[in-house]
Amino acid sequence: MTALPLEPRSAQGGKGSRLFGGALTAEVLASSPDVLRNAGDRHAKGLQQHYSPPEAARLVAAVLGTHNRNVLDLTAGDGSLITGWPKGRRYGIEIDSDQVESGDYYAIHGDLQRVYPLLRLSRLTFPAVALNPPFGLDWTDPSGKKVNSTLQALRFGLGVMEADGLGVLIAGQGRYDRQIAGAPEARGVYAVIECDDLFDGVVLPCVMAFFVQPHQLKDDAPAPARRKVTRAELTDLHTWVVDARQERCSPRVTTYTYLTPPDHAAAWATINAEHDKRRKALEAGQQASHDITIKANKLRVRLSPFAQLAMAKSGQLQQLRRLNGQSPSYFAYNAREWRAIEVAARDELVTVDPVVAARVESIIGDAKRLLVPNYPIRPQQRLGYLDDLDSIVCTRTDAERGYLAGERYDLAVRSKESVTNGERVHTNRDGEQSVRAFKQTRKLLEITIGPHSFDEEPDQIKYLLEHFELPDPGDLASLYPLEVDAMRDVLRAIAARFGLHGHEGPLAEGRIRWNFKDFQVEDLARMLVKRSGLLAWEQGLGKSLGLMALAIALDWLGVQPAALFVVPQDLIPQWQDEAKRFFGREFTIVEGPAHAHQVAQHVAGGGSGWFMVHMEGLSLTGRRDDSLNLPTWSRRKSDAHTTYVVHPREFYRLPAEMRAHAIKHTGVPLRPAREDGKLDLLGLLTTDEVCPNCLQTAGAADGEPILWDGKVCKSCSYVHKRLRVHTAGHELSIAFRRGAIMVDEITNASGDSLRADAVCALRSDHRFGGTGTPIKNYVNDAFKLLWWCLGNATERFPYDFTTGRGKFENDFCVIETLYGGGKDSKNAARKVLPRVTNLSMLWRLLCGGMIRRRKEDTGEPLVPCTIHPIWVPAGRAQAAMNKQWAKQFVAFFAHKNPYHPLVEAGVVERFEAALGLLWKMEYASTLPAADPDLDWLVANTADETTRELLEGVSNWTPANLKSLEIVLEHARAGEKVVVFSDLIETGRWFCGQLLDRGVRAAHIVEERDGKAATKNPRKRAAAMRGFRFGDTQVLCVGIKAVKQGHNLDTASVAVFVGQEWSHEAKAQAMARVHRLSSVKPVNIYVPMPKGQFMAARKHDLLNAKGASSDLALDGQLIEQDEREIGWQQVVEQMKRQGFALSGDEIDEREIKARWDRAEGPFAHLAPPPPVETMLDQVPTLLTAAPTRPNAGVLDQDRVDRLLAGTPDLPVIEADHGQLALAF
Repeated sequence: MTALPLEPRSAQGGKGSRLFGGALTAEVLASSPDVLRNAGDRHAKGLQQHYSPPEAARLVAAVLGTHNRNVLDLTAGDGSLITGWPKGRRYGIEIDSDQVESGDYYAIHGDLQRVYPLLRLSRLTFPAVALNPPFGLDWTDPSGKKVNSTLQALRFGLGVMEADGLGVLIAGQGRYDRQIAGAPEARGVYAVIECDDLFDGVVLPCVMAFFVQPHQLKDDAPAPARRKVTRAELTDLHTWVVDARQERCSPRVTTYTYLTPPDHAAAWATINAEHDKRRKALEAGQQASHDITIKANKLRVRLSPFAQLAMAKSGQLQQLRRLNGQSPSYFAYNAREWRAIEVAARDELVTVDPVVAARVESIIGDAKRLLVPNYPIRPQQRLGYLDDLDSIVCTRTDAERGYLAGERYDLAVRSKESVTNGERVHTNRDGEQSVRAFKQTRKLLEITIGPHSFDEEPDQIKYLLEHFELPDPGDLASLYPLEVDAMRDVLRAIAARFGLHGHEGPLAEGRIRWNFKDFQVEDLARMLVKRSGLLAWEQGLGKSLGLMALAIALDWLGVQPAALFVVPQDLIPQWQDEAKRFFGREFTIVEGPAHAHQVAQHVAGGGSGWFMVHMEGLSLTGRRDDSLNLPTWSRRKSDAHTTYVVHPREFYRLPAEMRAHAIKHTGVPLRPAREDGKLDLLGLLTTDEVCPNCLQTAGAADGEPILWDGKVCKSCSYVHKRLRVHTAGHELSIAFRRGAIMVDEITNASGDSLRADAVCALRSDHRFGGTGTPIKNYVNDAFKLLWWCLGNATERFPYDFTTGRGKFENDFCVIETLYGGGKDSKNAARKVLPRVTNLSMLWRLLCGGMIRRRKEDTGEPLVPCTIHPIWVPAGRAQAAMNKQWAKQFVAFFAHKNPYHPLVEAGVVERFEAALGLLWKMEYASTLPAADPDLDWLVANTADETTRELLEGVSNWTPANLKSLEIVLEHARAGEKVVVFSDLIETGRWFCGQLLDRGVRAAHIVEERDGKAATKNPRKRAAAMRGFRFGDTQVLCVGIKAVKQGHNLDTASVAVFVGQEWSHEAKAQAMARVHRLSSVKPVNIYVPMPKGQFMAARKHDLLNAKGASSDLALDGQLIEQDEREIGWQQVVEQMKRQGFALSGDEIDEREIKARWDRAEGPFAHLAPPPPVETMLDQVPTLLTAAPTRPNAGVLDQDRVDRLLAGTPDLPVIEADHGQLALAF
């Protein structure tokens, strides 16, 4: 085919109707069916290209304004009409490539009908729009209808013109009067100029119509001004046009001069590139590459530059980017986000691979049953289901907002990202204050009903509940009643068989009669229907019984009868007792990696049984020479395989062949160099001589055990790398995939420890977790728990393990960035706040995968629990110690760790909290004299006055004295008291003081290798048994030591002497005392020193964490009975007791002297009243039994044996909530 030659520029003002060069392309011919249609004299209409005369261009520039204003010509040709604007401000669209080359403007080469949608999607607007379109062509509007090119150009111009912009349209006079003047789009025309000789060589009367947006015309504006002139007179009409505009248009319309006009060049180039890409794909008969695809079941979001521009303008770019790497299952809970993507795809903002669309639609359809709420949800929790609706019914009239009861309104729901910037006063560790900038980011649900929008602020949620009918998604029992009923029958059959109700005569040793409570049957039935989930019963409601019942039920339902129970080590004896007591079953305890290997082989061969492993045991490294079924390994003794242990400074002085067999350890002393400066290689330590982890030496002294034998260290549990084998967790990871896995206290798997990773590696089709506190501290603590129970990137939990945690945080956590200086500071710190956001979607996520039940929701009798925060003065030496550690910690850490990488880098101050400062300040707040490094602090304090104060540091702080006073008061009244602490030494110290006053007290601390340590689980259990069933009045324990599973329900008072940072730890400790089986009202006291102490910060933070947890898990803030004992009340009491306060502080010597006098509340206990034990409570409990639903059966023979003191008491120890059923 021979190319047509390019003809020279016509002297008549353009190509006119002639088709050649750039005007003869497939795109031109496809732009309108009229291009080739006969227009008379055997000529086609063509593109009707005529250059705008200079007189018209000058008038347009004068009327529309050129200073600092961009202009757009939608059919620009060679740019003649917009030459009055300076270079860099001219933008145009032209289909003829020849015209683009001859023009001097930012050009998009293409058909306006194809380019305009991209302009609208990019949301670019211009203050000045000039239009000189073809007069007589038929174009196609978005609905597919034919429309005149002149009218369509006007519509396009209004679409890209700013709200207060100015425009001009050049058109044929006859067509303008017939088809355009009366159209709605022309209502903004305020002046019309008629000109018969506008174009050279064309005999056609034309008009120049000047217009604004239609809403800018005044309501009483007269008809457009109209005047007929010759072309030569056009330049004199500037004033006439402006006067017509001022008379008819709003004063907001002006030739406003931008101080800094927007630069559209980059966006214009992006639109041009996108158009070229789509045009080439269309010409090649191919689909352009998609913005959203799927690979390896992960979404891939690779946005083109245009898609990024368009989505940024619509405010959805960041949200879309976060989907990259997400599982398609994410949309099971976030259907509205998928709908937003579908809308964007229909609008051609983005392109979506059809495979993705099909996959997502399938997921949304399959997810219905899995996602249905387990129970009817609270009204406020229904907001997350609004995105399933397109409209909503008003139930209560609000005339102010225009809502009428009974009317249905359009509904739109979307997620939005809310960013709050601000400044606040920040107090550093020295008490110095500075103004710091911060940014808080959170995700919110935006609900638009009719013309008004709402979000998840409490007042707006309340408004929605009061005025609209929120959708009820139903619940599992109402939507799938047959399945739930069947599971109820299974559970009742289990209780009938194993509860021994029909058994005649005495029971086998260790067995009891029992029955499920109503709430247990309902909750477990729902768990069985879904075959996996998180059993989030509060402490004392029977999680252990529930998990074992689920294992029995699954066996009866045809699942492989092999179940693995993963529990904390301390609770193994309790689980063994309860398995025997309730089901007559015994656990096989997995002893180590070798045994785990045998168990895995047994289960893989179709074996059955109940197996138990403690969480820590999953991740412990095994060794080859103690494995029964793995090959042994004999060490090679040649020098080439000797492993050296050297100081890091000496490591790089070793020969290369020795460095390959060397381990760095900062504890190895530096060796003196030889005279030639080289390293003396003689006598280097090897792993035959010392443990490379803790430097424990080989061999042993007389009578002492060998701690390091060259292979395994009994001091630090290190195993030589050449002896290591797979952990027990690795061996068991897929062994129970066809059976069941139950993890008790699964909150322990929420962190980043090896223990948590080992739990997460366990695979099974039936996974159940149990915990009373799913949210340990922050909302994101629940990520691993939910991930393990509900699956990886599934419909129920659409977050991937490797990349999903960040997305989970962004979805449901408030993220704060605190800047060190300016907002661009490199010292910006990111942290997750103890606040929950995007509540509606979080509730929707949890209600179908978790059974949450509080003690108050069981329908069982429950004694009240009152919390008493107490603010007391600080000790003088205590306050000095607290302040001095804040100043001296960096120097202290450098002294103790001179070669630590952070010391060498000079950044200890940035990480001091994690390096130990918080613990030092905790000692100062709780038990000052127990700080092992107190002598260093005294010796390195330069100020003499401060040093004298530090020399007087003691444990006799006002807070400790107040705690002792509370304990003595309740002990005198015959009540049992638990003293909780966060330091090991605290319990022993308190116990010693109480014993000195005649109180029967016990603690769980012992000396081990010259250091205070918590007793082992067996000894701890004995101490707690003596407290619960014996005559021990006060038990002093660590919060972490007894936070899980233990039952201390005979106590009616708890005193917290120091608190953990974890909300979960505090909640668990409180639940040891306040239980369904508690008989007396419970009082919890929390004494805290006033001032810059850790105790006050912990108290506030724990309250915030607790509120966040309540809101996330229960859909409401749970009110606690908290009665603060105020500062003034305590001060007045201490003054009455004779203390002299100096500001907010008291001298510790006064405190000690007051205690030593043993007077008043601190006097020795008189012969104590008999302490009520569990045996004493039997008659009371028997009396109360008829009032308790499902009280179960306590036969008289059992009562007689209890009262006779027969050692058959373990039944009362069970942490399951069935204690009440036995009474």
